[in-house]
Amino acid sequence: MGVCRLLFQYNTSELSIHYYNENASDSLNNCGYALYDLNDDGFPELILAQKNDTKVIEIYTVYDNQLVNLCCSQERNVYFLCENNVISSAGSSGASTGGTAYFAYSGGNELTNLVTLSYEFNENGEKTFYKNQEQIAQNEAEKILNSYNEITLNTTAISNIPNSNN
Repeated sequence: MGVCRLLFQYNTSELSIHYYNENASDSLNNCGYALYDLNDDGFPELILAQKNDTKVIEIYTVYDNQLVNLCCSQERNVYFLCENNVISSAGSSGASTGGTAYFAYSGGNELTNLVTLSYEFNENGEKTFYKNQEQIAQNEAEKILNSYNEITLNTTAISNIPNSNN
């Protein structure tokens, strides 16, 4: 059973409307979907995203005949698809801390963390960087950040999905 059919079976046509709550009446026109094979197994994952943008809303796969949500963007944590099927997650826990994590999907029901970069500002406004919780120099952090390039997703509007009763 394909991912799109499972989405209809699980009645998730209202997925991620909360992500577009500023313009909820038009949210399905601003959302798109794309199919990408993230783990090269011949079965694509379903990516819900902002229409023709780099921001990923949610990623789904089928594992053990069950629909599995691999990630879900939130108000202070947004996912992106990068080159080579790497998934990044950029977030903030407040004005003085934040970071970006990079993941791969190799199958199963979860993503695998490749590396996590974080930062924090001290009381003097100086920024400290960390790689997997170990302090690193700013140029090393920038080198890692620059090694992952986000891609623009070519999506189809969710409002164009045919009715599941057809």
